[in-house]
Amino acid sequence: MGMPDIARIEFPLGPRTNSVHVIRGGRAALVIDCGTAADPGEHIVGALLDLGIDRGDAPWLLLTHCDVDHYGGTAAFAAAFPAARVIAHRDDVPLIMEESAYLANRACEFSPTWGLDESPATLKWALAARRDCFVDLHVTHREIIDLGSREIEIMHVPGHSRGHLAVVDPLTRSAIISDAVLGAFVPNADGTPAFPPTYRHVDAYLASIERLRERELECLLTAHYGVFRGSEVEAFLDDSAEFVARVDEVLSAQLDTCATEGATLPQLIHATSASLGSWPAEQAVTTLAPPLVGHLERLIERGVVEKVDVNGAIRARWTGR
Repeated sequence: MGMPDIARIEFPLGPRTNSVHVIRGGRAALVIDCGTAADPGEHIVGALLDLGIDRGDAPWLLLTHCDVDHYGGTAAFAAAFPAARVIAHRDDVPLIMEESAYLANRACEFSPTWGLDESPATLKWALAARRDCFVDLHVTHREIIDLGSREIEIMHVPGHSRGHLAVVDPLTRSAIISDAVLGAFVPNADGTPAFPPTYRHVDAYLASIERLRERELECLLTAHYGVFRGSEVEAFLDDSAEFVARVDEVLSAQLDTCATEGATLPQLIHATSASLGSWPAEQAVTTLAPPLVGHLERLIERGVVEKVDVNGAIRARWTGR
């Protein structure tokens, strides 16, 4: 199901859902994301065969970014479609291709810098959900993919990751954005909040929201939400930008209350989570870290927050407005 000529393959991701999208052309197909290591065999390959994509075909596989629920199945996908050509942004390619880079720069990024470790259970799941793989085309900014009867634009929309990509289909005025924009929360399958929006690079994220807004899209297709159409597109983009503004306000107020001693990242997560959303508190322990760190880095750059080591604990301390 999906827009005309855009197929949407939806499948479970724990209590949430995940989606892969497919655009067919006259002589080629573009598949956007491939789930975790198990998902091609369990959900994706059979659906692609049903759509008429044969194992001997050479589809493009675009990996939107470096999270395992989007690229972990690349090796399995390539085994099913040996002629497939894989695309990702050059900033995310090392994290996709190499486990060590993924651990250092994504899964465990905040351990050495802010003293926050990923939970052992989540880390175990993430490593089991990925396989090292090869990326054929390293995108740097913008690419056009010729599918034969139509041309598809690949655009760089950083923020959730440095190299996040989206796909724009001019024919249907649609964009497949995966996790490029994340609203006010990431939902469970039943629509209830699962955890906070996990954008990482604040200014880039806001710029990507505005670039998508400028396209005046009729349809927005994401990985973990439903399909947004018409006025829903603008509302979702508004919700996403408004959440960023709310984090700025809540985080600044919290830092101001503990200006003398400062606060660690876990303390800031605990203190701000309930003011930012109604997700389960335990789900915010690590998922609220990416946006909070992004905002802290921006405040540090502006000179109103300093990062200090107090008896071995890394703290953010308010210095003034």
